[in-house]
Amino acid sequence: MTARAHVRHRVPGRARLRIPEMRGDPAYFSALADWLAGLDGVDDVRTDYRTGGVLVLHPHKPLEALRDRAYEAGWFLLEDLEVAPLPGMDTMERRIRDFDERLGRASQGELDMRALLFLLLMGMAGRQVLQGQVAAPAVTLLRYAMDLLGNNPFRGA
Repeated sequence: MTARAHVRHRVPGRARLRIPEMRGDPAYFSALADWLAGLDGVDDVRTDYRTGGVLVLHPHKPLEALRDRAYEAGWFLLEDLEVAPLPGMDTMERRIRDFDERLGRASQGELDMRALLFLLLMGMAGRQVLQGQVAAPAVTLLRYAMDLLGNNPFRGA
């Protein structure tokens, strides 16, 4: 029986897969890494048997071709090339939307999640400045705060 794989993250030329059925099997992941690294179009492969993870850098071959080769060779079945949703993500998104709506009602429309996050990040930046940590953390927090407002003068720099 061929193990099932799932895409956890994907950008052109790079894919992070999970093969949960084989988690904890160092021999499988070592042999899989060697096999994948030998494929034409694959530049680098990293595996982690503890998590069941596989990172494939494949800038010269589409993931569809690698998927087909892996299945034909009996390594894994990758049914869907789209990123698999994280468990519970729908519930978390719904709870965040619900909180945002309650926050708006409680503040009579004066506050929403973006504004709350802006204030929180500005406060964290101020704390970093007061502690003398201006160079990286304060600047980073200020950038995030400005991104939330949508008018970051540092964006693209």
